[in-house]
Amino acid sequence: MFTNMSLEIKQNDLNDIDEALLDEELPNKFRRKLLVLKMRHAGAPLEMISASLKITVRSVSNYISEYRDGGLEACLADRAYAPLSSVEPYLEEIEESLRKSPVEVRARRDGGFSRFRRLSSR
Repeated sequence: MFTNMSLEIKQNDLNDIDEALLDEELPNKFRRKLLVLKMRHAGAPLEMISASLKITVRSVSNYISEYRDGGLEACLADRAYAPLSSVEPYLEEIEESLRKSPVEVRARRDGGFSRFRRLSSR
């Protein structure tokens, strides 16, 4: 299935990968991708890369394909799912309401919340 996954990386991309790997602030998910590319470029078998980095062979293959299709830019793009909050447009109003009339929350023994009541109604 993943037999034809050889990888040739241009020298300027290899230099960029080396530089990025030296960056201590580079998130691990990107560091792993770059290590996959370097290892595969050096001829390491997919299974060895997978075992060394503790990821699946499919992930190794996906990272290689990602580089082939879009270069380093695609590999370093953060595509984490971050949905927009439906409450966000109302945060200021909610905050103002809670400041005017705070709410008491009582925790139940099972860890849930049993009571919400306005503190001003005491």
